[in-house]
Amino acid sequence: MLGASVRLRLLTAVVSVAVAACGSIANCAPELPIWTFNSTVNGEGGKLEGFEVSYQQPFTFLPGALQNFGVILNYTAVDSEIDYVNPQTNTTDKADLTGLSNSAYNATLYYETQRFGARVSAAYRDEYLDPTAGVPGRDGNNLEGVSETTTIDASARFSVTDNIDVTFEGLNLTDEFQDQWVDDASRRLSFYHHTGRNYLLGVRVKF
Repeated sequence: MLGASVRLRLLTAVVSVAVAACGSIANCAPELPIWTFNSTVNGEGGKLEGFEVSYQQPFTFLPGALQNFGVILNYTAVDSEIDYVNPQTNTTDKADLTGLSNSAYNATLYYETQRFGARVSAAYRDEYLDPTAGVPGRDGNNLEGVSETTTIDASARFSVTDNIDVTFEGLNLTDEFQDQWVDDASRRLSFYHHTGRNYLLGVRVKF
């Protein structure tokens, strides 16, 4: 009885907010089909398996200036299968864990000395399900996801003195965009994110 009372008070509060949101809109009322109330529930969970491999190698065995180079490599593979509750059919749907790519890797080539340092990094991420939408997706779509991306960044540092460093960063140098899709079969575009290239120049002073 207490649970029913709590749910009734919650629904009443939500309806009052919906009515207040109507403003001056004619014939706007919570009983009309334009209103949809959603709530989250805990599912039964599922399995999550994977591995991660990292490797770093400075090239100190090479002659001359080549010994200042090095690489950092990382690879992650994940396999997941989660049971999501479908509130429309009161059944469960199996899908990957939202926000988690099946595979991702990072590769960095760097050059380091006492006065100067620079690195170039490439990062790849496989497509993943949109964590803000959940499973199933909104508006009758079975899934909503984000497409795969590959970005390349670069940075450099130069020590003018022992206390002053000049730094530079270049982000998304290949001008990679990110798009979101709806419906696993048709992959219709829902959002298109284009942030462009970003360049940052800075000075770091140590006292």
